Amino acid sequence: MRGLCAACAGVEQLASGENNAFALFGNGSVQGWGSDANGALGNGNAPGGPNPTYVRLTGNKGAVGIAAGGGYGVALMSDRTVEAWGQNNHGQLGDGTTNNSNVAVIVRGITHAVEVTAGNLYSLARLADGSVWAWGYNAYGQLGNGTHTDSSVPVRVVGLQQGVISISAGGNLQRNGHALAVLANGTVMAWGLNSSGELGDGTTSSSSVPVTVSDLTGVIRVSAGGQYSTALLANGTVAVWGKNGDGELGNGHAGGISKVPRLVPNLSRITLLSAGPPGHILVY
Repeated sequence: MRGLCAACAGVEQLASGENNAFALFGNGSVQGWGSDANGALGNGNAPGGPNPTYVRLTGNKGAVGIAAGGGYGVALMSDRTVEAWGQNNHGQLGDGTTNNSNVAVIVRGITHAVEVTAGNLYSLARLADGSVWAWGYNAYGQLGNGTHTDSSVPVRVVGLQQGVISISAGGNLQRNGHALAVLANGTVMAWGLNSSGELGDGTTSSSSVPVTVSDLTGVIRVSAGGQYSTALLANGTVAVWGKNGDGELGNGHAGGISKVPRLVPNLSRITLLSAGPPGHILVY
């Protein structure tokens, strides 16, 4: 892509939001392109648009992970803190305010983070001790702390009985969110919006605390889409549940929902998985 840094030790990770995208490089720098509304590119309002510009991270720590929300970005830093930039109307930057920022700000109280993920208006961080923390929009309980109150600082997700090894935040502009967590024993828990069965517990009742996804074991990775969820199993198969309006379940039909996980037919030896908010799934 034109304008990406050629001297930044190569692209390590890509992340795409509703209207923008980011690239993380091996030297710890981050570039973004697309819409810069509300400071979404984190470049201090430097000219951007289709041409990548550098996110103004704090200090000299460098990033080791990135995530893209709906109009904002999140970075996991080399010292295991977290930074964020862009739209902040629901506290999704986690700095204790609801002020937008066109440069990165430090997410309050997060240390020893090992993974970050972003939904449309909320974010999650997984810490080295296996706990999960969330901040931002919470109308559907997607912060997982038993409330429906937004939080501009991280709050701990409750009810995760053992260490978490993978997380994913889903949602889109219309239906803002549910989250998934893989536990150390290979089972999955989910919380937040459940109008299409995306929590996978056999109901369509939303939950502000984690519930167990039914009949699913051996999971190594999850990816939450707009109103559906996906899981990659250790045996290389893929399970999907939730909305099937665009054929997300991969069963040859479009329409309806599944309130419990279903294996996608004719998929095997899969190693990578990504679910998109618009309703498509990429596997490799």
